[in-house]
Amino acid sequence: MHDGREASAFIGSSFYAACSIDRRGGTINPLAYVRGLAAAAIKAGAVVVTGTPVTALNRRGNQWHLATPRGEVIADTVVLATNAYTEQRLWAGLRQSIIPMRSYQLVSRPLGENVRRSILPRYQPLTDTRVLFSGVRLHPDGRLQASADGPAFYGSGAPFVPKLNRRLSTIFPQIGALDWEYRWNGWIAMTVDRYPHLHSLAAGLWAGLGYSGRGIGLATLMGRQIASRIAGVAERDLAVPVTPLKPRWVTRAARPLVNSLLTYYRLQDTVAEIRRRATSSV
Repeated sequence: MHDGREASAFIGSSFYAACSIDRRGGTINPLAYVRGLAAAAIKAGAVVVTGTPVTALNRRGNQWHLATPRGEVIADTVVLATNAYTEQRLWAGLRQSIIPMRSYQLVSRPLGENVRRSILPRYQPLTDTRVLFSGVRLHPDGRLQASADGPAFYGSGAPFVPKLNRRLSTIFPQIGALDWEYRWNGWIAMTVDRYPHLHSLAAGLWAGLGYSGRGIGLATLMGRQIASRIAGVAERDLAVPVTPLKPRWVTRAARPLVNSLLTYYRLQDTVAEIRRRATSSV
């Protein structure tokens, strides 16, 4: 734990009274990581086929038959690893076991040399105690990346950029108005208990999903766990338990419930910010 000037030196801001540095953490480029995993799999003999969604999944005898627009695949073992992009047609109830929500990321144009040196000067990422979307990191080329709030469900959506700009300018007054050059969003799979779920759906059919926004680490672990099970590793030597598939009624009412919950979380963050300002002005 660090406070006062030590905290300001780590963050490049006096906004926070204290901070905690966790040396076990770090940052990673998710796209480069996925490409590295694919390259390793191909080197090990796997065949990676893109642009070929599975449209139907059926058991015939002791094998699974997977229909795609480009032909049929026959397999002894199938893993459904589509997470928030799981389609209802592949396995009934699987999509109803998660709540898909949108996540937003933005990256600015490179900051000026003097400004970039003053923000997160030791290049560690930053998250705070806000309930919603507080991640900030500085790229080696001086671009600032931040997570943002936005519509949870509708279409491709658009992040709440003015809200993000206000938050960052409060933390880092030296940055001024940011020019966001890149922005993207995608689906994450939330679960009611916030834990990832591993399911044995049928003989030779596995599913792992529900990483609740922490998929880089948890999905990697899940992949190893499923591969170990397929290879016959004993249950006692594995970390992730198999749980029964439980489609939940809450997922059918996800939109109004989650929108209400997000509104509550935004209110919590606003109240916390008002209290912080009141405390710092005393």
